[in-house]
Amino acid sequence: QRMSTPHLLSRSCQSDQSSFISSLWPFGENNSHPIRDGKFVDSEFPPNDTSIGLTDKGYFSDKICWKRATEIHPPNSSLFDAGIHPTDVVQGGLGDCWFLASIACLAERPNLIKRIFKTQTVNNEGKYVLHFYKDGISKDITIDDFLPIDQLTGEMYGVRTRSGQLWVALLEKAFAKLHGSYQHLTSGECHHALQDMTGYPAFLWNHPRDHPQFWEKLVNRLQNNAQMLTAAIDSKLQGHETGRMYAKGLLCDHAYSVLGAKEHHSRNIRLVLIRNPWGKKIWNGDWSTDSNLWTPELKRYFNFSDHPHDGEFWMSHHEFRDLFDTFSVCDCRNDWKITRAASRFTLQPNHVDTPIIRVKVPNNCVLSYFGLHQTDKRVKGALPHIDLSAIILREPEMKAVSYVDSALARWAQKKIDLGPGTYTVVPYSSGAHFLKGSDICRPFMISSHALSNHQTKPTIEVLRCDKRQSDAAFASLLSQFVKSVPRHPHDPYVLKMLISGALITLGLETTPAMVSSGRPIRVFIDPSKSENLLQAVDSWQPLTPTSVEMPPENCMRILGKFIRKDHNGCKLGVHVGYQTL
Repeated sequence: QRMSTPHLLSRSCQSDQSSFISSLWPFGENNSHPIRDGKFVDSEFPPNDTSIGLTDKGYFSDKICWKRATEIHPPNSSLFDAGIHPTDVVQGGLGDCWFLASIACLAERPNLIKRIFKTQTVNNEGKYVLHFYKDGISKDITIDDFLPIDQLTGEMYGVRTRSGQLWVALLEKAFAKLHGSYQHLTSGECHHALQDMTGYPAFLWNHPRDHPQFWEKLVNRLQNNAQMLTAAIDSKLQGHETGRMYAKGLLCDHAYSVLGAKEHHSRNIRLVLIRNPWGKKIWNGDWSTDSNLWTPELKRYFNFSDHPHDGEFWMSHHEFRDLFDTFSVCDCRNDWKITRAASRFTLQPNHVDTPIIRVKVPNNCVLSYFGLHQTDKRVKGALPHIDLSAIILREPEMKAVSYVDSALARWAQKKIDLGPGTYTVVPYSSGAHFLKGSDICRPFMISSHALSNHQTKPTIEVLRCDKRQSDAAFASLLSQFVKSVPRHPHDPYVLKMLISGALITLGLETTPAMVSSGRPIRVFIDPSKSENLLQAVDSWQPLTPTSVEMPPENCMRILGKFIRKDHNGCKLGVHVGYQTL
């Protein structure tokens, strides 16, 4: 039977966490499967068109066949006995460079690849178990070793490897099963793949490229053993047109692994080492393989390779900064103390029931990251994302000390760095993105990543839904914001917390013109015009309309990130007006 897919339209979400997680990710346990020629066959992800992702007979259907890994590779093939290296990864006919670039990054640290494989050796049964961390859930995936082959070329349909090792193809197959098919791996974000494979926090790095300390920040991330980095070129940006980049040997909207950054101080040379997962098509400008800038001494210093077939190339940090614009980072230190829990939002006629979460951080511990996770839309059958955010208050005074930015995405996650203590976390969803009809219950996972000198780690307790406590949290936040305005009229921190937590909604059609005028912008917040939450709070704790004046660049940086243009359908929001002064 085909692998079942997540279906989140239950009217009675289960309270038991194990049953709850099973309902969110109902992968089979592979306890009963057919045996062919004495070997394991995965009936959940069978060797046929459905696993490729083809619904109709077509070109690929007639051109793809399936072979056992031991039929494709030499008899003495291994998983990774010959070592693990980024050059083991070569992209095939599938558009999953985002995933393969992430694998290449992990391969720089072989232990991160090995920890994914619960099955560590080639076996005669043809059965392998791999471990992932999908949407906040730790999950084993079992596969057989049938791999798709393009009959015209004799090459594997997906990833290829020159080393004769099997780990790359098996990892790609397990990841394809995790999402429903190989075709479901087409196009994606590297930080998603990195977090799915490691369980560690991953994010887009939005550090301004023209910042004077860009090089130092880049080196710090790459030299810090806890972080990995990928980069891409956005074809939509001016000057980054596909043809122009292709002439330089670069590909737009394509993920590259950033493997290192090194400086020759006496020569004042700063270079970045990059790898194309294709294993070919590399940079042809200064410091490329054929560049006449290389001297024997510099080749030795930078450990330069004369073999461009592996896809690696060097580039000056100035050109790297100017050409690459999308960076994904994984904070993959091996001493994270990770805690997870399950909860849900329930859509009511006039509001969204929200759980209250209590997080206890023990002594000698720092809560570094906190996140909310929902089902990846890439997974077959998953529902559209809803917006997620959270406010974090310190007990007992219930003072807002941090927040998780609002995100209409797979997860809302933030580095918060909170010390020992007890915290109340109020998750939040506006309800605007629930589907009409039976979509009233949305499960989500909660995760925390902490650092500790001991084995202790934070605990997460999901309490009953208490709407009045939820309202009080937002009222407290608004109160702090109002009080802060006279003292810090240009300080964006509290306003950003309010906008992130209360999901302020307004149209921005005219804001760019306002910003271009260079004049200050005044933002008005009027709780009495709120559609529900703040209006409800105002009914028992009077709130005063307020306004704040700020430079236009702050307005775009703060407001622009959280604005929802579909606010007419928003179940939870606050009316905001603005004008130029």
